[in-house]
Amino acid sequence: MSYFRFKLAKTGSMVSDVWLFTEFKENWQYFFNEATMTPDAPGDVDKVLTVKAHTRRRGPGAPAKQVASHSRYYARIAKTKGSARPGRTYTIIEPGALGGVKEQRQFSLLGDDMDIQAYAKAKAKFLIRIKGENGWTSTIQGAGAGGTAQAVAVNP
Repeated sequence: MSYFRFKLAKTGSMVSDVWLFTEFKENWQYFFNEATMTPDAPGDVDKVLTVKAHTRRRGPGAPAKQVASHSRYYARIAKTKGSARPGRTYTIIEPGALGGVKEQRQFSLLGDDMDIQAYAKAKAKFLIRIKGENGWTSTIQGAGAGGTAQAVAVNP
């Protein structure tokens, strides 16, 4: 499977667009309200190799298993910082009960940290934490966690 590039258009107080690199858009849609996501460049799959049928052993003494012929897809995306994908790695965390972690996924994003936080504030479905590659964390209140503006009655 190859990584696809998605453009996250400006929303909220973002200054510029953010680029997302991920295998499955459903991973991103779990945390954020993005109903329709189409790859920015559908031609990212540059090379398709056909792998011949072969046998494989799980370990010494294990019986040989026949693996059927299948295709392997490669994407040629420009590299930066010597990493496998462009941009920086961010971890999106859904906090669980008692300070634990309910769900956690990593993404490669290309854009400014402030724009990524502004996007999260505008599109997060629930309470999330964003962890950057330098160790900084930011807690974002999503729409499902009371992130929308609500009027509060105050007694004089």
